Amino acid sequence: MLETVANTGEGVTALIEVFDAHAAYLRESGEIAATERRRYAEEIRTLVRADVGALATDEIERRGGIDRLAERVRNRETDPYAVAEAIVGPIADRVDGAGDRERDD
Repeated sequence: MLETVANTGEGVTALIEVFDAHAAYLRESGEIAATERRRYAEEIRTLVRADVGALATDEIERRGGIDRLAERVRNRETDPYAVAEAIVGPIADRVDGAGDRERDD
C-alpha cells in the first residue's frame, strides 16, 4: 500500500513507478497479449453468431416464415428437429465445403 498526498504530490512518483512496474510485468508475462486475444476471440464469436443468425432468419423467411413452420409442426407434417436441420443444413453444407479451401482473412 502506498500513501499519497494530493495537495503536495507526496508519494505520486512512487505510485507512478508501481504502475509502470505492473505494466511492464503485464507486457512481459504475456497477460496483455492474452487479454487482447480473448477480447478479439469473443468479438469474432459475436460477429459470427450475428451473421449466422441472419442467414438462418433469411432461410426461415424463404421457407414461409416461422409461423408457417410452426404450423407445419403443429399439424404433425414435420417436427422441430427436421425443421432446424432443413434450415441449418444448407449453411452447414456451405461451411463444410469451404473447409477444403481454408482461408485466413
